[in-house]
Amino acid sequence: MTFAELAAVADGPVDLIRALWRRVSSPELRPFVRLFFESVAASGRTRPTDLPSDLTAPWLDESEPVSERFAGGFDPVEVRLGVAVVRGLLIDVLATDDVAAATESPERSLVLWERAHGN
Repeated sequence: MTFAELAAVADGPVDLIRALWRRVSSPELRPFVRLFFESVAASGRTRPTDLPSDLTAPWLDESEPVSERFAGGFDPVEVRLGVAVVRGLLIDVLATDDVAAATESPERSLVLWERAHGN
C-alpha cells in the first residue's frame, strides 16, 4: 500500500502514522528497507551522484496534500523530523529484529504530537 493509499483510508494523522509504521516495519518490507540503507551507504562512499540530492523530498511532496486533507496545515519541518525518526527506528529494527521495542518510540512521539496539537 502506498502512502497515498494509506492516507485515503486513515481516520486522521495519528492513524496514518501508525499505519505507515506498521507497513514499513513489517517483515514483508524488511528486505527492501535493508536494501534502501545499503544503497544509501554504498552510494555515499563510492558515487554520491547515484542518489537523489534529497531523499526526503518525495515524502515532503506526498505529505503536503495529505496534511491539507486532515486540515492540520503542512509543516515540512515536522515531516522531515518524522521521516528521520522512522528511518532511525528502522535501522534499530534491522539491527535488533525487535519491532515491538522500536514501536514504543513512534507511539511516544504520537502522544507528544497529539498534546502539542490539541488532539
